[in-house]
Amino acid sequence: MEPYCFKNITYTYPGQEKPALSDISFTVERGEFIILCGASGSGKTTLLKRLKESNPEFGFVMQNPETQIVTDQVCHELAFGMESMGVPTERMWRAIAETATYFGMEDWMERDTRQLSGGEMQLVNLASVLVMNPDVLLLDEPTAQLDPMAATEFIEVVKRLNAQMGITVIMIEQRLEEALAACDRMLVLHDGRMAAYGSVADVYAKICRSELSAQYFSYMPAYVRLYARMNRDGDSGTDSDENCPQSIKECRKWFYENDVALPVRETSVKQREGEYSIVCGNVFFRYERTGEDVLKGVHYRICPGRIYGIAGGNGGGKSTFLKLLTGAKRPYHGKINVSGKTAYMPQEPRYLFIQDTIGDILTDPRAVERFGMDGFLDRHPYDVSGGQMQRLAMAYLYEQEAEIYLFDEPTKGLDPDWKRVFGEWLEELAAAGKTVLIVTHDVEFAANYCEWMSMCFHAGLSEPEPTPEFFRGHYFYTTAFHKIVRDRYPYAVSERSLHEE
Repeated sequence: MEPYCFKNITYTYPGQEKPALSDISFTVERGEFIILCGASGSGKTTLLKRLKESNPEFGFVMQNPETQIVTDQVCHELAFGMESMGVPTERMWRAIAETATYFGMEDWMERDTRQLSGGEMQLVNLASVLVMNPDVLLLDEPTAQLDPMAATEFIEVVKRLNAQMGITVIMIEQRLEEALAACDRMLVLHDGRMAAYGSVADVYAKICRSELSAQYFSYMPAYVRLYARMNRDGDSGTDSDENCPQSIKECRKWFYENDVALPVRETSVKQREGEYSIVCGNVFFRYERTGEDVLKGVHYRICPGRIYGIAGGNGGGKSTFLKLLTGAKRPYHGKINVSGKTAYMPQEPRYLFIQDTIGDILTDPRAVERFGMDGFLDRHPYDVSGGQMQRLAMAYLYEQEAEIYLFDEPTKGLDPDWKRVFGEWLEELAAAGKTVLIVTHDVEFAANYCEWMSMCFHAGLSEPEPTPEFFRGHYFYTTAFHKIVRDRYPYAVSERSLHEE
């Protein structure tokens, strides 16, 4: 079978002088699984869109689950594409029945799409694409807004589709620990150009041994970074790139067989007593008078000068809780006391902006420089990538004078370097006595920067506990780093648990 050959892809957005893509050429064998990665704004999404525009028969799943949903019921969503193409009714419903059975959606057909969780929405989006029987599936960070469990399930479905049905997959993905174990090749974009393309092992070697290392090493999975660090420090007992593990399982085997010792530092975090910036007492909330409680019996209190995180599954009430803290929603029972002005970054940051250009939004040169927006000041705020939109929202909040900062999924679409910049800003806010509260599915970021964590589950919210305690011993809701080292270092939940060199 002939491979897919993509040649000399170049694209410049209207009104821009610098190309978003420059002379991208690569070949994909039929049935391959390709992971596409690179810095925020490097052209990843643009490349997928160009592939889709040039090949309308390719299936495409977007980053935001809600963006792709167009109808009110699951059955209508699965039928929408085929109805638009005039597919005969009998053939259409046969395809829907087969797809729904494969995904276990038989009982979902009459469900309202607005009532689905984020993970369920994304599975419906995937099913509605696959019902069209595409040979190639393009996925733009499909797990960015999913909780770790839903993300793992989604990636497993994609892996199964590739392995069992031979569907060619090209996927942008930040959660590389799981995705790379199934992929055949990686494509790394840098500033609109192809920086590396080849097998996972070849790209590992090129990244780790070339001038790309300084910029892209942080993009590598936790098991690659841990292996490289211990080889560099001379403590691992092996020194060959050929032995670099390519999965968490392989890294655990290497770690324990070589009796690797880590420079773990002691951490101690104490909650302040008597000074609380947010206090919630027995809070209940529901969206409809006769509906179910989204939050019930919530008791929660936090102090200034700390970074707090809230984790939990999609649809668990996390975003609703932040809206209650801002005053946008009000509980029907219980009390909420928020001491000080609040700055809030919603899950969909575009709702913050009504101006025509980014230059109209940002007035502080320090915010522009810190969050890398200097090259975008003449653009409309909607005409940037997802990661750039997140950074714009951060820069906007950077200019605000507030005592309490609330963030809803702030790291989605951000590359590792910009996550670090964001995390450093949060630490500065906490050091200045501000209260920082983050709702996030990004367990790696939470483990690195949050001092206290809570879990939102079954309409409840747990009291904050120190982050090492929160992640310690978890098999599912924890970091890839901790999955590797937990048997020997139960409180080492992130690479920042190690001493700096």
